[in-house]
Amino acid sequence: MIEFQNESAKEGGKLHDAVKPVMEKTKMLTNAVAVCEAARSKGCKVIHAPISFAEDANDNPNKGLGILAGCAGYKLFTAGT
Repeated sequence: MIEFQNESAKEGGKLHDAVKPVMEKTKMLTNAVAVCEAARSKGCKVIHAPISFAEDANDNPNKGLGILAGCAGYKLFTAGT
């Protein structure tokens, strides 16, 4: 499971409006809860591993390349948000 972070899953997150229609159409959050519950009931460990960067993105290893450039440029997944 990928951690659902405020940036996309929470109303007001910087990416929320872009992904909201798909989340609603696929019932993503409801289905994710069901998958986690089913996995836990079978003894599986569910690990949540959020991505986060410092406010100035000094810990972003490739802030000039691809998706990581977008994270740096738009201050996405800033620690504490």
